[in-house]
Amino acid sequence: MGAGDEGYPALAGTDTIRPIITNLAVREDCRRFGLGKALVDTICESVTKWEGFGFNEVVLQVEEDNAGGIKFYNKLGFEIVFTDQTCRR
Repeated sequence: MGAGDEGYPALAGTDTIRPIITNLAVREDCRRFGLGKALVDTICESVTKWEGFGFNEVVLQVEEDNAGGIKFYNKLGFEIVFTDQTCRR
């Protein structure tokens, strides 16, 4: 189990390690040009190629009040799996 896994119910009691995106940002005046999508696509594609790990998913953390971010990630196919109440600002 990796550091910090205790807060993730889906990982409790498992040895599963997953890559996680926690702080992805594109400067406001550079948004809507496909940069965020390109970054997420590159991350997801890259981690599936890491030899010896066998990753087939990426966990994403986004603030509950970030409606724009949630909409963006939903459009990319991410879905809400759980909400961690301890991570609120």
